[in-house]
Amino acid sequence: MGSSKDMSIVKKAGIAGRIASVGHFVYRQFIGNHKDANEAYSRIFPTIKLTIQSYGRNSNEASELLKILANLAPAGAIRRNFTKRYISSSEGWLKLPKNPNDIPYGFWY
Repeated sequence: MGSSKDMSIVKKAGIAGRIASVGHFVYRQFIGNHKDANEAYSRIFPTIKLTIQSYGRNSNEASELLKILANLAPAGAIRRNFTKRYISSSEGWLKLPKNPNDIPYGFWY
């Protein structure tokens, strides 16, 4: 009888662990990534600019860097808006501000 009680506790602990893991993921995707994303943006932006000037907008190097930048935006509509405005358009990268805090609401955090 004691072992079924122990198994029940282990099962509940496993469920709680999965819930905590999902909660952490949701937090990082929608709330906690703001500071990290801004820091990464500030580091990637000059590299994107230099790469596009050196190799062109359609180069594999530029495309990959722009994809990385797009993936920094929060998932969902904001990422779609960011990608449509700054990544998909061949001239969109020219609209990217140096400071991520200057990106309009609805396109970044």
